Amino acid sequence: MIVVSDTSPINYLILLDIIDVLPELYETVIVPPEVMRELTAKKTPAVVREWIATPPDWLEARLNTGLIIDDRIDPGECAAIALAIELKPDYFAVDDANARIIAREHNLEIVGTVGIIERAYQAGLLELKPTLDALLQTNFRISEHIIQQVIDRNP
Repeated sequence: MIVVSDTSPINYLILLDIIDVLPELYETVIVPPEVMRELTAKKTPAVVREWIATPPDWLEARLNTGLIIDDRIDPGECAAIALAIELKPDYFAVDDANARIIAREHNLEIVGTVGIIERAYQAGLLELKPTLDALLQTNFRISEHIIQQVIDRNP
């Protein structure tokens, strides 16, 4: 199973120290160079920059040949969507609302950080509520209602 990812899911999974759920769930994660640059930018948390400095074998950086330009989203999201359109992965990992809209317009199967956490819980890889609580302690933006729906779906 392959997933193409934008920056946000990788960033938050590293911050929560649960990044290792990705290869357990999806085997291979592919990102465009723009996402790699965002993960190494000075404004990125140090723990994320340290992790990406020696990426694991299951994380692959791949240049996309297509191009998506949309002023509603940043260059990393544009490149990630273009790569996902090209590769037709099982999932496209993205959190940004506008990027999700554009991805759906291109018939991409979307999963976000919360969806990855939920799937990891269902696979027995982590505890759900403490992980979601920890996510809410970061600068991740999501409605409490959505978090409650995830908790309610997974008693």
